[in-house]
Amino acid sequence: MLYDISKNTSIPVVDISRKRSVKPLCQTLWDSVKQKKHKTLNIKNIRQIKDMNKHTNHVVIIGAGLTGLTLAFYLRRKGVDCLVLEKDGRPGGVVHTGRQDGFVYETGPNTGVISNFETTELFEQLAPHCRMEVANPEAKRRLIWKGGAWHALPSGLMAAIKTPLFTRSDKLRILLEPFRKKGKDPMETVATLVRRRLGESFLDYAVDPFVSGIFAGDPERLVTRYALPKLYRLEQKYGSFIGGAIGKKVTDRTPQPSKEVFSAVDGLDTLTNALQKIIGENRILLNVSDLSVHPKNTGSGYKVSFMQGGLRRETACEVVVSTLGSHRLTQVFPFLDKEKVARLTSLHYATLVQVVLGFKKWQGMPLNAFGGLVPSVEKRRLLGVLFPSAFLSGR
Repeated sequence: MLYDISKNTSIPVVDISRKRSVKPLCQTLWDSVKQKKHKTLNIKNIRQIKDMNKHTNHVVIIGAGLTGLTLAFYLRRKGVDCLVLEKDGRPGGVVHTGRQDGFVYETGPNTGVISNFETTELFEQLAPHCRMEVANPEAKRRLIWKGGAWHALPSGLMAAIKTPLFTRSDKLRILLEPFRKKGKDPMETVATLVRRRLGESFLDYAVDPFVSGIFAGDPERLVTRYALPKLYRLEQKYGSFIGGAIGKKVTDRTPQPSKEVFSAVDGLDTLTNALQKIIGENRILLNVSDLSVHPKNTGSGYKVSFMQGGLRRETACEVVVSTLGSHRLTQVFPFLDKEKVARLTSLHYATLVQVVLGFKKWQGMPLNAFGGLVPSVEKRRLLGVLFPSAFLSGR
């Protein structure tokens, strides 16, 4: 979603949010600076503003999480002066690696997926300050909890036939999946789509835990077109999931990212620390509070006002990029029309609690898997379990 604050209008644009490259946004900003244009963006919800006026070469990025730091890194490589503002006392956002008693663990995200070539390229550009670590392929099994026991999610035909996760009728039903009519409702939920094409047991013990593991979300509420756009396009373009998977392999010969799971050697904070080092600590202001952005009274551009170290500070800029949660938009950008951004500010954010356990000597089940997911139908107050020591070194 794009919100043009100069006109109080919204228009759809390309979504470059979670797990997608920030480089297209960086290139857009760089092009606008070269052309002396002016725009304001929110990476999560406010994408790109078309009408801009002449101003200075200066970008303010709100938030020093992975997205904000990566954007600042690429802007600096383009020679664009930028300033990053962060409310916490350290950069990195939710990325935070703990080290205690010989254990290395994450209190935020544990891994990512190489879903684009830019991910690998970023690590190459940050070398030798941090190194990518690809998950051990021998621990690629995913477990699903059903009836008081773990069961491996099937990865082949025979395993799919024998698995107790899905009912016999749904196993037979999937044979007819290529012949079912494609959906016509663009707002169809993930749950409705899966029931229609695959059956209830596939929803309960495959898609539901998958969606919970990624979004901590409810498939009954998530719209397929937005939450799982590739799945939606498979049905719309090819008429079915199975036919689409086959057709895409035949027709799409372009090189594809590996889709491997990755982390960073010695913890993900080595990635954010490397970004901080190269950007320059003088361009990242920490412990910032009472932040607000206002259009300048004369000409184009914005005034960014904030508190730091007990002092009120202010800077002018041409471009403001916000990586804040949407619920804070009207607080930081008080001039936004509240009615027009209500669909953004009312978004629901799932709250999670992460528990980290370390064992000097493990005496339980073999940890020869990536982890396990617990479907909501099992009525356990647990989304899942990861086994980092099984697929990453030194964990």
